[in-house]
Amino acid sequence: PDAVLAHLERHEVPIVSLEVGASRSLASVTDVAGRIALLLGGERRGASPRMSGAARHTVHVPMTDDVESLNVSVAAAIALYQRSGAADPERGAAIARPTP
Repeated sequence: PDAVLAHLERHEVPIVSLEVGASRSLASVTDVAGRIALLLGGERRGASPRMSGAARHTVHVPMTDDVESLNVSVAAAIALYQRSGAADPERGAAIARPTP
């Protein structure tokens, strides 16, 4: 983790941590332009406190009330889609919904 953190700091790449209990969505992060390091932890324990503590922002993936949690790869895909600018938060295009 120290080498990764040093590399990101040296290249001025902010860390954005994706966590279930966060109050903000990735779409609400407007003060970070360009590259980011998206931090995703393990599905059971999350990211390490050391890595989470280095994050500039802690965000969540918007989910409807009937979705309890997401597989980490699904959460990453939704976050990357949302970050790409292709998602329209007004229409809810990047909100996790259950399958019928």
